[in-house]
This record gives sequence, C-alpha cells and structure tokens, in this order.
Amino acid sequence: MNNNGYTKIPNAIIRSNNLTVEEKLTWMYIASMPNGYQFTVGEACAMLRINVKTWRRCVANLESAGLVEVGFNPGKKNAYRVFTPTTSDPGSQTAPLPNETPTPLPFETRGTHTYNKDLLKNTTTTTCACARERLIAELLTDARIELAMMQHHITEDEYRQMVAEIIADWRFRDLPESDYNLNHFSSVLRYKVQNINRNNGNNQQSGQPSDPRAKLDADAAKAMATLASRIGKPKIVPF
Repeated sequence: MNNNGYTKIPNAIIRSNNLTVEEKLTWMYIASMPNGYQFTVGEACAMLRINVKTWRRCVANLESAGLVEVGFNPGKKNAYRVFTPTTSDPGSQTAPLPNETPTPLPFETRGTHTYNKDLLKNTTTTTCACARERLIAELLTDARIELAMMQHHITEDEYRQMVAEIIADWRFRDLPESDYNLNHFSSVLRYKVQNINRNNGNNQQSGQPSDPRAKLDADAAKAMATLASRIGKPKIVPF
C-alpha cells in the first residue's frame, strides 16, 4: 500500500468478527508492501511465522471476502493487492471496544499461594507449547527447507526427519521455553549432519559399506569365497 515506513490499518479489519487473527495479519502484511512488489510464499510465511497451508487458507478466505486480489503469474511470483473494506461490511465494526478495566479474578481464587503457583505452572507450560509450535511452523516453511537443503546438502525427507527427532528429544528432556529458538535448532542440526557425515566417512575408510544392503551383499560374497577356498579343486578331472 505504501513504502514510507507506516501502514494504515482500517478499524474494519482490526475489529472484524469474521476474520481470524491469521487472516488479519495476512491482510496487513500484503498491505504493508509497496504497489507492484512481489514476494514468495516462503518469505511471507517466515515473516508471519505461519505454514504454507495456513497462508493459502487465509488468502483464499480474504479473496472470498473481497479484501485481497491475487494475480497469478506462471513461472513468476504472484502479485497481491489488498482492498479496504467498507463500513457496511458485515461484522466489520460490530465488535465492542476492548474493556480498559481488566476483570478481577474470582474472590475464591485470589491471594492464595497455591493458586498463584498452579497458575504460573500452567502459564509456563502453555508458553512453552506456543514457542514450540511457532518454531516448528517456521522450520517447515518452504524457505527454511530450501535453505537447509542447500546449506547442509541433505534431502527434504532427511531434513524433516531431523526436525522431528530434535523436537522429540527436546520435549523428552523437558527443555525450557527459551531453548525453543532458531539459533539452538541450527546448532543441533549442524552437529547432527556433521556426525552423520563423519560416520559415513569412517565407514568408507574402513572398507565398510554405509548402505546396509550393500553390506549384506559384501558379506555374502565373502562367505562364498571362503567356501570355495575350503572345497578346493578336484585332483582328477572326470573328463
């Protein structure tokens, strides 16, 4: 919409009852781009920290609502354009303004050490789960997958398997919320790839095939050669 460092967001978007949080963020992201600017889905997902499936669903819903227009360019990046909703849009400005005075907790739950401790525990668990989900969503975007494949020379299936293994290990060890970040994951991923490459190199230097099927073939050939040496050649040729 503009490129002067600021973007105006209509109240009809902010207060809409018909749009989800992800759809509002998608509209705002597209609106913040200069006219004619083209970006990839991976760039948008990485910025909003959502996956490709969520992005496409949000864009489709915004298109249906007449708030976004997509220009499809085969072989090139798609061109996105937003439309400002009118005040007559259903649900656009029907939501009440937020209450500035927070609702107090029920009397029976205030001022007790047990309640505060349980609340802190539940809040910490929820925050950790949110951090984990945000990290997983970012790691599985197209942009992150392509970058990992090029940087570490691995396939997409190998990368997805490593993501699943690392997150499962972190959950098993009950790591704190602060450890679920991109820098920590990148360090662990780099270590796993280096360890795999080191093991493969040691196997090749010692003459042991890294492929289990190749190892079975080599063992079978060795066994046949041993059996042949034990039988030996007959002393009298029968013909």
